[in-house]
Amino acid sequence: MNNSKPLIERILETRNLNSAWHAVTDRKNRTARGSDGETIAAFAVRRPQNLASIRDQIKAGTYRFRPLVRRQLEKKSGGIRELRIPAIRDRVVLRAIHQKLNSHQLLRPVFRNESNFAYRPRVPMKLMVDKISKLRKNYNWVMTADIIEFFDKIDPKLAISHLEWMTKDDSISHLVRDALTVRTIDPTDSSAEDEYEEEFDEDPVTGLPQGLAISPVLSNIVLLDFDRQSIQKGFRIIRYADDIIAFCKSKDDTYRAHDHCKKVLGNLDLQIRSLESESDKKASLIQKIDEGFSFVGLDYHGSVIKPSNEKIREFEERIEEIVTGQERNGASSIYRQIHAYSDGWFGAYGPFCDPEVLRDTAERADRIVLNWMHGKYKTLGLTAGTGQFRRGRARFLSPHVARTAERQIRRRRH
Repeated sequence: MNNSKPLIERILETRNLNSAWHAVTDRKNRTARGSDGETIAAFAVRRPQNLASIRDQIKAGTYRFRPLVRRQLEKKSGGIRELRIPAIRDRVVLRAIHQKLNSHQLLRPVFRNESNFAYRPRVPMKLMVDKISKLRKNYNWVMTADIIEFFDKIDPKLAISHLEWMTKDDSISHLVRDALTVRTIDPTDSSAEDEYEEEFDEDPVTGLPQGLAISPVLSNIVLLDFDRQSIQKGFRIIRYADDIIAFCKSKDDTYRAHDHCKKVLGNLDLQIRSLESESDKKASLIQKIDEGFSFVGLDYHGSVIKPSNEKIREFEERIEEIVTGQERNGASSIYRQIHAYSDGWFGAYGPFCDPEVLRDTAERADRIVLNWMHGKYKTLGLTAGTGQFRRGRARFLSPHVARTAERQIRRRRH
């Protein structure tokens, strides 16, 4: 790869655009439509022409990102999960940028940052768990905290300036700026097709939109200074996106670690939660390691490491969200998305699950889909004994998740 070429030229290389297109078609949200209504299938019919058009528009400086579509899903445990969906062609552009940032030599400090384990290519959660397991043998206390409204509070201009400084290249700044400042609309908004321009300084937008391929890497670029300063100050801190854990010798050290995080993140206009209080269930916590602690969905207690009950509930809720939220896209789409999500979940948490917990979790998820299928086929006048129902049933979760669970069980044993 020729790193002497401007970043924008490397992004627009035919090979990179084609790779970005294939990555977009493989994503679990591939059926979701953006504000222009275009589907993967429609884009694919004229893929060479569409990619050439994207390249020409970006070179001419006339490319405009479409508004993001807001989609809200109710969580079973309460609250709302909000998604912001880009148009298909915008996803291709964002993925193309993401790919070149991930391979940029000057960004290696970001991807080799051993204090952070989120959004780093080919860095499994097991590496973070192994590091935590080593640290807890040598320390007595932990302070756990999370950054409040992490993505929503990161300043886009700050992210862009950090990106320019690290890459020594401002050729994509306008493109990244436009992607980060595009408006979000509701699906019924009739102005979705209107021309939309926004002056960056006159109407500043706060936050990195979740759902954009470039947001995670930009967040890591912004927080690299925090991770480095923590090491320089002698704190043993591990970060996973917005989750932070500090390992300390004494209880007093945990307070100092919290003050450090509060001060350094405050310089970035970010905040962590105050220390534990009865009124704030998500408050930062100070805990003795011997008494157990939780971090990123895993409970650590003695020699036992296992997914928390909350993380297991989250898995089941996400399965239900996929079923109820994507029903109009048909069974094939639902199967595909559940397979992708369950593979990711069991890949991350499966190695730390008790075999019985794995099977129970898979069976509960299976029942969620079975209930949906019973309702779907009953509406069509079919019964559980019909061939169509049995074929639909066989396509889904039980055999797939059972195989995934068994793979994780075998890995644990070896």
